[in-house]
Amino acid sequence: MNKYLVGIGIACLLLSTGCSSSKENMVKQEINKQEDRERKEITFPKGVKETGEASMQLITNSGKKEENQIPILKVDPKFNLAQIQLELKGLNENETAYIYVDKQFITKEEVTKAFSTFVNLEGELLKTGEHTVSIVQFKDEKSRKEIQNYKEAKFKIEQGTVEDK
Repeated sequence: MNKYLVGIGIACLLLSTGCSSSKENMVKQEINKQEDRERKEITFPKGVKETGEASMQLITNSGKKEENQIPILKVDPKFNLAQIQLELKGLNENETAYIYVDKQFITKEEVTKAFSTFVNLEGELLKTGEHTVSIVQFKDEKSRKEIQNYKEAKFKIEQGTVEDK
């Protein structure tokens, strides 16, 4: 009788574990679908030129670079993810900032006048070579037609680790 109850208890635990993981997978899939929809809706503005009073500086794992130098991000080929840091100044606190890498929407941020954030790079954005980070603030966020601030900065990806300098 005791073995029978233990067997039923184990079966119930296994069933409940399987159900929760399928629910988690469904939630993750729904979140991914929502993010994909949002990314498609926020396209890179066409024919845009640098405008506004914002300034942007990129910081990579090799540190800050002087003006007019392209910072280098060392990426270990074993990893599928890397980060760069953006330091932004002079943005409009009332408008959302949209961040793009190579004209691909990455994220949107609520900002302050002096603001710092990290941008995750993965997939195609980890290819060796030169890449461009762009930040856009629109005067009217709903229509996204007239641009208030637009800045871009370049960085270069090289394979290796920070110690390989």
